[in-house]
Amino acid sequence: MGFNPASAGGLMGLEFLALPPDRPVAEALAAVGGAHALQPEALTSVHAVDEGGLLLGVASVVRLLQSDPAASLAEACDDDPVRIGPDTDMVDVAVLMSDYNLITIPVVDEGRRLVGVVTVDDVLEAALPGDWRRRGAAQPPDAHHGEGP
Repeated sequence: MGFNPASAGGLMGLEFLALPPDRPVAEALAAVGGAHALQPEALTSVHAVDEGGLLLGVASVVRLLQSDPAASLAEACDDDPVRIGPDTDMVDVAVLMSDYNLITIPVVDEGRRLVGVVTVDDVLEAALPGDWRRRGAAQPPDAHHGEGP
């Protein structure tokens, strides 16, 4: 899409869960459960959008689980979520996510239409120096606990 790789547009994923704000919380949770094609990191929030893609709010899955299943998605949403533009610098993205303890942050265009989502693992992947990366997954410290010599 031509975004700077060190910007929100370069980091964002284009797959996210967005529903109309009048849908019941139970339907939003069912959509999360049925979204097998999306990465789990992108499923920590449900975005309320109108017919034109305008971001109206964001609800965490925890908030949805704690809400009345018959309530509307809009009722469970933060209607003024922290959001960024595609040109937001990666450092600013990381600072916002840290300051607000966010796992995901929506990326919106100049008209506040949802265009993508940056996940915390996207930021970490981009921020870690190449020589810090391991070729294989690190084992937990107690991986061999209880095994004989």
